Amino acid sequence: MEYREFYELARENKLSGAYILHGDEEYTKGKAVEALLELIEPAFRSMNVQEYSAYSAEEVMAACSTYPFLAQRRLILVRGLPDASDAEALLGALDDIPQTTVLAFVVSGKFDEKKRPARKSASVKSRQTKGESFFAAMSELGRVCEFSRLSEGDIVKWVIKECKLLGRGISRQDALMLVRRVGDNLMNVRNELYKVAFYVPEGGVIDAGAIAECVTANIEYRVFDMLDYFVAGKAADGYRALDALLENGSDAMGVAMYLSRQFRLMLRAKLLIDEGCDRRRAVERLGGNAYATGKAYDAARTFSTAGLTAAAADFANLPYLQISGFGRIDELIVQTVSKHLIKGERGNG
Repeated sequence: MEYREFYELARENKLSGAYILHGDEEYTKGKAVEALLELIEPAFRSMNVQEYSAYSAEEVMAACSTYPFLAQRRLILVRGLPDASDAEALLGALDDIPQTTVLAFVVSGKFDEKKRPARKSASVKSRQTKGESFFAAMSELGRVCEFSRLSEGDIVKWVIKECKLLGRGISRQDALMLVRRVGDNLMNVRNELYKVAFYVPEGGVIDAGAIAECVTANIEYRVFDMLDYFVAGKAADGYRALDALLENGSDAMGVAMYLSRQFRLMLRAKLLIDEGCDRRRAVERLGGNAYATGKAYDAARTFSTAGLTAAAADFANLPYLQISGFGRIDELIVQTVSKHLIKGERGNG
């Protein structure tokens, strides 16, 4: 089930039975839980909402079987998924949940079915097969809703809509700037948007200057910014940007990680360029964030394939070099940047 479908069912008060809510986008997942709570009038929520983090199948099903008190709905919120023994009992009792009850299993992050061991016990109903997990069984029933990270375009639309609710204006271009500075985590975008909204008076317009003044750029964006300087031949600006990145020692390993990932992405882009892929097709084939892959494609054109292969290997090796005593991670980053972005063999392949 796609998250928009879940919201629509909630708005129409058509939700009943059990659901699993999971996915990387915690903000929209939290909004889904709020939508569930809205099914019950505030005055009667304390009597019709129960939450569990540690539980047994018997406790959950007993709560589900209780009918609402002075309300149309009853909500049972369960944090996490059941273990194998409880899963079997819960699956066997799904048909017994009253239409007035909504049972929601809320999972932190995205559930990875491949990492979860399958049940070894026999099935208790015909819809269950040997070795089928609770997640897989619920998915087969259409009872799993994934809250994935929104596309860049959807986040931009959300920012513009949210600004209107806050009594501020923003252009699409400046909304895009904000999103690219912060990333695709909607909670982070919301927090940064509210910061700049407090800076701009009500009725005013959030522009590029206000965003630059108030919005904290994430590491990935700042790494892009730094690489852009070096690729453009502006080494002094590149080193200043790198120094700013490394001012906080706790971020140094994060910088190394992003550099390693970006050079691997640039290498993949270069291989596609060598195949004759244009920018649009390469971005599609690389997948992921279109802004990041587009930046990787553009930068890769200024390197040779051999140069990117060596750089990707060297940046990936930085944590090992630090552990082995070859230097601090910030010093190693500067050395590797100098080697591949100043002294490195680049060319256009």
